[in-house]
Amino acid sequence: MARSQASILNRKRLELKLKALPHNGADKVRKAIAKGARELADAARALAPSASLLYARFVEFGTKGGGKNRPDHPGTTARPFLFPAYRILKKRIVGRIRRAVKAAAKEAAKDNAGAAP
Repeated sequence: MARSQASILNRKRLELKLKALPHNGADKVRKAIAKGARELADAARALAPSASLLYARFVEFGTKGGGKNRPDHPGTTARPFLFPAYRILKKRIVGRIRRAVKAAAKEAAKDNAGAAP
């Protein structure tokens, strides 16, 4: 199954902060973010009512029906799959990222402590 690309809110700000970390620390944080994104995508796929997510927005939130082209269409009920996956995994994903950031900050502090003033 092909992986889809997602956008990150405040990506430029995140990249600036990651650049301030030592190279190894920034990689750890990026890996934690990527692992969380993969877990969320896998969980959403498992919860999705169908394998085709071409119309994922309409499945997640449902439709009102009675549109211009199909006035007799009754609409569809919402069958959420993305937000439930997010709620299930939020603590795990955020915790993993926080641990990676703390480890990177400790590593940076340790490296800076050995440097001459």
